[in-house]
Amino acid sequence: MIYILASIASFFASLLGYPLAKRIQILDQPAKRKIHRQPVPRTGGIIFFSAFWLVLLAVSFFSHFSYLSLAVLGKIFLPALIIFVVGLLDDIFNLSPQIKLLGQLLGAGLLVALGIRIEVINIPLLGMITLNFWFSALATIFWVVLLINILNWLDGLNGLAAGVSIIAFLAIIYTAFLPWVNAFPAVLLASILIGILLAFLPYNFLKGEIFMGDSGSNFLGFMLALTSILGGSKLATSFLVLGLPILDGLWVIMQRIKGKKNIFLADKRHLHHRLLRLGLSEKQTTFFFWLISLVFGLLIIPASTQIKFFGLVILSGVCLIFFAVLDIIEKRNNERT
Repeated sequence: MIYILASIASFFASLLGYPLAKRIQILDQPAKRKIHRQPVPRTGGIIFFSAFWLVLLAVSFFSHFSYLSLAVLGKIFLPALIIFVVGLLDDIFNLSPQIKLLGQLLGAGLLVALGIRIEVINIPLLGMITLNFWFSALATIFWVVLLINILNWLDGLNGLAAGVSIIAFLAIIYTAFLPWVNAFPAVLLASILIGILLAFLPYNFLKGEIFMGDSGSNFLGFMLALTSILGGSKLATSFLVLGLPILDGLWVIMQRIKGKKNIFLADKRHLHHRLLRLGLSEKQTTFFFWLISLVFGLLIIPASTQIKFFGLVILSGVCLIFFAVLDIIEKRNNERT
């Protein structure tokens, strides 16, 4: 019951907060690689961060939620604050990719230093493997930075990152509730964030009145990484739901390397840009991503590591073929024009 109440509280707190955030003059200006044609406030992340901590502290104080002590909240707050502030500064000053990466590494490194790490991974055919400190630290930092950037890349269309994140948090809640996991802190954090994102969709997906900005996508990616770690290190669950944008991001990086271009240089190579060029509308493209995320997220229901593994293999193969076919189609279209 506490999880539902927390989600409802975060929904209404955010619903009231977004109109206030729209008044803050941190604007996302139109540009060649962007879809919108008018300046839009990119201040949704301010509500993400403030509503999350307001509700979380209220739940911890009034309900005496025994799984999240003030000490644990402190371990979460400081790294999350760094990630959020780096994103907010980027929204205001357009930081260089190197500075942003440095800030992300700092936040992820602090999370490890405070004792929150990926300690065990379950590899098909090999079973459970306990990582030593250094492998654990590197795996955690890589995972956190990866999801932060995946959410940042995904945030290119209204509702895209928010909708996929809701599906990912629902998947994390499902696995966290499994009797051999019982990761209740992850359930609480994910429930609060689902409420925040559900309140965000009417303003963003339906009306396009506010963006989450880098402060929002950074914080969201960090929380996805964190809840998957707290949820029993169920990394495969998050990877399944986020598999399409993760593989898309890796594909784009490989194409930039192949073309001898800066891998940090923003362009319109991401899948949602390419689907738009093929004639899909913004909402159709968003629904496509939601559907793929949902379909592969449903693979977690059997709760079998082997099924998740084969799902990842199938997902990877299908996506790579799809990306290659899109390359061929775009090349032919360019030759015709």
